[in-house]
Amino acid sequence: MKLFNSCFLLSAISMTIPYSSLAIATTTTATSPATAAGPVGGVWSTIPSPQGGNCDGYDVDTMVNDAKTLAQNAITAIQKMLNGGLKNADKTLVETAFTSWGVNYRQISFLNKIWITSGQDTLQTALSNYQNVLNILGGSTSTRARLMCTDAGWKYANKLGDVGQTPPDDPLPGITPAQPGFSWNPYFSVLIPDIEYDSSGQYGSSICTPYNSKGQQLSRPDGITWWQASLIMMCAGAFNGKTLSDRISSQSSLAVGTSLDSQQVPGGVFLHEMMHFIGQNIIDVVITMDNGSKVKAYGFDGSLMMAVNPDYAGKAVSNADNYRNFAMAVTLSDIDWSETGTKQS
Repeated sequence: MKLFNSCFLLSAISMTIPYSSLAIATTTTATSPATAAGPVGGVWSTIPSPQGGNCDGYDVDTMVNDAKTLAQNAITAIQKMLNGGLKNADKTLVETAFTSWGVNYRQISFLNKIWITSGQDTLQTALSNYQNVLNILGGSTSTRARLMCTDAGWKYANKLGDVGQTPPDDPLPGITPAQPGFSWNPYFSVLIPDIEYDSSGQYGSSICTPYNSKGQQLSRPDGITWWQASLIMMCAGAFNGKTLSDRISSQSSLAVGTSLDSQQVPGGVFLHEMMHFIGQNIIDVVITMDNGSKVKAYGFDGSLMMAVNPDYAGKAVSNADNYRNFAMAVTLSDIDWSETGTKQS
């Protein structure tokens, strides 16, 4: 989620939003690899053990490499559409582009031809953003990329003075004494306003296990990005689930009715966070449902709403989860997800 107010800017990934202060998510499986992680490809600065927030025991390498694969697959798919020469066999691809980006097409079956009739600019923007992410993950774009695992590396402070003067890195903008408290990461020298509560309903550092002010636990986020600090924090739940190779190899055995949302992987979570990482223009857009409720545009349904609802025309490229969902759909391409986001008979 990317949240704007007078105090700070926050990015996170979420599937359900019962609490407006922080976007949150619930993962779908429960396997946790126990692989020690280092700075993947020399790109990421991580917190060393035994300091809190280190990534030991989490398979960061697979997560990052899966995100790279997803980005590359999305790039290849978009380039194919932009280059033209589409055939009848590419219909699923262009329909996926419609449900992800609002791209329109025309097909003349007896000529075995498909043309993209609108949305080329949208595809070009999405392509550029995927390429930007891939360049960072591949190390070809120099950046101060910082990664931490779990929220154990944060120290809660009741007031700014508890952590001394302005830290070596500039704190996130808008920090004021009016904030109830602050979270300070000593390794990365990052200071943020703390908006979370502990289990008793008091302010505290419960970023990955958020509670409301009554002490009621809310759904947990998978990842949060502070793009101003070039920092991504992956919560433990982000590493639950199968790898991308597992998902690819098991496509044929999926039951009818299986949803694309249920097939997400840690690398998909990380790709979503990377879309926030590249700048403030890709956010988690708030959409209004038919019943008037406001939710974040997550999952297949949220992405579809962004792509095809005239109220959000042209804004799909500004929503982080559209990138994740499109990349997953074109990677798990043995199944046509484009109509309902589920495997059909």
